Amino acid sequence: MQKKERSTRSLRLSPQKVDYARNAMRRAGFPSQKALAIDVGLTRATVSKFLTGKRVDFMNFVELCEQLALEWRDVAYLEEDEAVEVNVKATGSLQRIDWGDAPEAIAPSSRHSESKQLKDYIQADGCRLVAVTGFLKIGKTQLVAKVSRELADEFDFIMWRSLSPTSTPLDVLTDLLSFLKDDDTIKIEDFNSGVDQLIAFLKEHRCLLILKDLEAVMQSGEGFGAFQPEYEGYEDLLSKIGRKTHCSCLALITREPPKYISIYKDEDSPVRLLQLGGLSLEDARKILGRKRLSGTQASKDKLIRQYGCHPMLIRIAAGYVRELFHDDTDSFLEQGNSFVFNGIRKLLEEAFDRLSSSERTVVYWIAVSQEPVSESALRELVHFSSGKLREILISLCRRALVEIKSQKYSLPHYIREYTLNIIIEGMVGELESDGKDLNFFNTYPLIQSSAKECIKKQQNKNLLIPVFKRLTKRDRNLEHRIKLTLDRLRETFQHRDGYGAANCISLIKQALSEHSDATKPILKDYNFSGLTIKADLRGLLFRNVNFSCTDLSQSVFYEPFGGILALALSADGQYLAAGDASHQVHIWRLHEQHRLEFERTLTGHTHWVRAVAFSPDGTWIASGSEDHSVRIWNRKTGENQALLRGYGSRIRALAFSPDGEYLVSGSDDGTVVVWQVKSAKRLVTKTFEGNAEEMRFRNVVFDRSGELLVVANEAGQVYIWQFQNDPKLTQPRTLKCQREGLRALALHPEGVILATGHDDEFLRLWSVQSKSRTHKLPGHKDWIRCLTFHQSGHCCASSSEDGMIRIWDIRSQKMIELPAEHTSRVWSVDFGEDKDILVSGSDDQQIKLWCLKTHECLATLKGYTSKLRTVTFSPLGDRLASGGDDGIIRIWHSEQGACINQLVGHKGRIWAVAFGQDQRTLVSASDDRTVKYWNLDTGQCIRTFEHHTSWVRSLTLSPDGEWVASGGDDKVVRLANLKTFETREFATGHQDWILKVVYSPDGRYIISSSDIRDNSSVRIWDCQTGDCVKSFEAHSDDVRALDISPDGQWIASGSHDKTIRLLSLEGQEYGQFSPLLGHDDWIRCVTFNPKGSMLASGGYDQRIILWETKSWRPIRTLKGHNGAVISIAFSPNGKTLATCSEDATIRLWNVATGKTIKKLGLDGPYAGLNLTGVRGLSPAQKNRLITLGAIEE
Repeated sequence: MQKKERSTRSLRLSPQKVDYARNAMRRAGFPSQKALAIDVGLTRATVSKFLTGKRVDFMNFVELCEQLALEWRDVAYLEEDEAVEVNVKATGSLQRIDWGDAPEAIAPSSRHSESKQLKDYIQADGCRLVAVTGFLKIGKTQLVAKVSRELADEFDFIMWRSLSPTSTPLDVLTDLLSFLKDDDTIKIEDFNSGVDQLIAFLKEHRCLLILKDLEAVMQSGEGFGAFQPEYEGYEDLLSKIGRKTHCSCLALITREPPKYISIYKDEDSPVRLLQLGGLSLEDARKILGRKRLSGTQASKDKLIRQYGCHPMLIRIAAGYVRELFHDDTDSFLEQGNSFVFNGIRKLLEEAFDRLSSSERTVVYWIAVSQEPVSESALRELVHFSSGKLREILISLCRRALVEIKSQKYSLPHYIREYTLNIIIEGMVGELESDGKDLNFFNTYPLIQSSAKECIKKQQNKNLLIPVFKRLTKRDRNLEHRIKLTLDRLRETFQHRDGYGAANCISLIKQALSEHSDATKPILKDYNFSGLTIKADLRGLLFRNVNFSCTDLSQSVFYEPFGGILALALSADGQYLAAGDASHQVHIWRLHEQHRLEFERTLTGHTHWVRAVAFSPDGTWIASGSEDHSVRIWNRKTGENQALLRGYGSRIRALAFSPDGEYLVSGSDDGTVVVWQVKSAKRLVTKTFEGNAEEMRFRNVVFDRSGELLVVANEAGQVYIWQFQNDPKLTQPRTLKCQREGLRALALHPEGVILATGHDDEFLRLWSVQSKSRTHKLPGHKDWIRCLTFHQSGHCCASSSEDGMIRIWDIRSQKMIELPAEHTSRVWSVDFGEDKDILVSGSDDQQIKLWCLKTHECLATLKGYTSKLRTVTFSPLGDRLASGGDDGIIRIWHSEQGACINQLVGHKGRIWAVAFGQDQRTLVSASDDRTVKYWNLDTGQCIRTFEHHTSWVRSLTLSPDGEWVASGGDDKVVRLANLKTFETREFATGHQDWILKVVYSPDGRYIISSSDIRDNSSVRIWDCQTGDCVKSFEAHSDDVRALDISPDGQWIASGSHDKTIRLLSLEGQEYGQFSPLLGHDDWIRCVTFNPKGSMLASGGYDQRIILWETKSWRPIRTLKGHNGAVISIAFSPNGKTLATCSEDATIRLWNVATGKTIKKLGLDGPYAGLNLTGVRGLSPAQKNRLITLGAIEE
């Protein structure tokens, strides 16, 4: 048979563009034509033809232009009647091949497995219909061309065609039959009869037909997989080719598989689908390697993964790295800007143009979620029916826009970035048009209030900050724009669902954080009435904000709790109880998606709650306190079922027996007590004698069976009883840790291993049977505060003074450190019933829920209290300074009682403040481990001293005002010079926390006091030598109050032992006098008046006692505070006394009459927040907000 000549389209460079193209090759970093040919996968001859203005295949021409960042239409020489005749090779009389616009054969370099799979489908399996799908430019065409040419000898006829909207199904069918029958005059009037002719031919001859670009004639949007109405003939064609028996194959190249393929594809069917994803990492490395970029292999691999191993995207990105970053991959990744360049953006725009609005909505939500998201979670976000959402997800997966893994959906990185940019530009455009259309802004959140903490951080980085920066770059008056937007939201979306109000709050918060200290931004005078608010309302202080008639069901608020000292999860993992420094026990319920819902607060204790425990059935909660009592509460009702008294000191540990019949306590009075839960009777009191450490029992724990009971004291003595056989605790086995300072203990569920944590930072593991130490594990950088075993016994969690939580594998002793989310000591950790959950509670007023698999923080409860810790007068007496738990230093006008300034910068409680002698400066100490030096005229921090390694609890200024001495939990008195900013370590003799420091009036001495672990000592230090001149052990408990008389003759110290001690300084002689008795609870502050004729003291009994110093007798008692009195100060003239309290008030007293002159109150975080008519809050939730300052009219 005579050869049949067929024409196909080819192109050549315009003569004027030849040099331009050669320069483009050099700019793209290709040193030679060979390098370009290898990178693109074409022959060197093809590249040479292209660069010399000769004709090359159309597809090859386009691909070379894309690689050189050229727009092919701009450089091609186009002429209407130009066409190139291509001879069709024939290997036999019956073979005829028309490659049409198929690319040239290329040397195989990648996709070996996909190539084999496609060959098997066509050759070995004899499939009649095969579709190869995948994202744009992923390599579908080259794969099919390569396999087709390799299998050419297997077929009598091969024909390759690309579809376009200009060709009808009848046109294409006519073209096919014309080629197969070698008859250019053939005409088909009836499409069905033409299909039948084709099928008949396919039965008689082995043919390979390739149709490319099917998506060009398919429906976009929700018509995914269906052909456009005028092209539905293709559906019939595919159906018959797939169903009818024949010996040929129709291969389809398409981004989206037709419905017929999706429905009937099967490994046992003659219809198959091959979906191409990214290359293997090895193959992708080869592509990037040809670019000869610099950088570590890790950074190159990261770049590859950013683009999903997509070959074309990698090439485009590599070109940008070469041109803009001088071949440096590391610099490219570090710059953190967009990974979506023009070439990539065009591909994505083309793909997104085919999506329906519903499909875009799903893609947008997956992008916003910032992590793989389940179908059920998506359904809650998009509010589609299950069926509709599932169809959309299937469509998006088949389009290769969405990936699915472990039943969760995600976007490739470059698609997520592109999608987020659409949302960002959409929001910015809407806001800049004064909110006329707020579709994006109200539909999608900048930050999801219900998201995991780690996700919120990502949303802040990838959504909130980009929107904020673009808005403020063009318009500095963001506040005015936000208020306009709120008005527009009320007009359009009042009482309707949406995120507009929450997004406004997020933008305001970001703006306030940008222009003031990020720790305490204040949102003031905004109206959100009638809107739905789905916001995280923590990290902001609200003042005169209207939330009336809003829906707050999905908002997150501060909680009114203090530093968390103890927590426990119920055995079923459904409830969380926490004891705090505000004397309360709080209960939350743990729901799905790790959502914590507040249930109730249990009140009754009068001091810190040091221990909490659930009964095994979750009916009872036991709490132990510094008030020397244990309480048993009904979890369901909140009623106090029993008050267990008879202790001589604080209770630190509680444990229910596994059968729930007994409750065992350990306390600082040297007793271990066994109570019968049902009757609340004390059954056993085991008393231990010894020194203070031997008397402090911090840990009580049962094993899972209840057979073993283990208790331990601070001295490192562990007592083990066979509780079921010895319920009266008569015969303990003793394990001596050989290390004092034992702070934490945990028992393996099977009772075989003990874990102990000490103040030397080490975790120790012990064999219970042999009572010998098996391992000593380093990791923490400070005292270990808590230990707990997982129910499986495979791991143990520890928490520490260093603010860190570590998970230890018991078998391998390997350690995993959770992220540093807490900002202060972590008192307590506990595992949940869910094997992957850990909960932690810290002094930073935060409770965190952790995922053990991912080490991510899932949820955070943030407490807020306004307790005051310090108050002082200025040298002239016209101003007061105060500080407390909210981290804000307030300056008050002492006569008017008004707050005239706020100093914001500390990130923790303020423990001490002092005015400079010039009244224009002030120093402050905080548990954020810093001392700050402030300019009161400007309100700015002059200097932050970071010379402490733990909490700074006290400070004092030298008489000349040049030095500030400070002390705290790092056990060292440190000095800082306020002129030179020099810092130095001064006194290192204390063995434990320093609670108070004062200068002597003549500046010769610094006096310091400490806690019970340092024998409650008061020490006097020589300022010149740094030597300890004298040390007194005057008290039997912590010494938190200390002052020296103006004449330097008397030192007064107040203690948790409820006494005041006086030390007389007479030359080098020191005398000790009988204690002053009068307070009924801890003494927290003492101070002399300016003349030294009076001493004032205050404490946890909520009273202030004035003592006359000649007789040391009380002359007046001041009452009025509803909380512990923490700090007191006399005015310079001695006529007024200022006191501050844990009730968040300052009182000014007339010293002569004992009457209150003024009461100054602190605002809570939600002061004046109008909650009238709000929806979505339970009565308990609303009451907690009112406690924090909100109002209801």
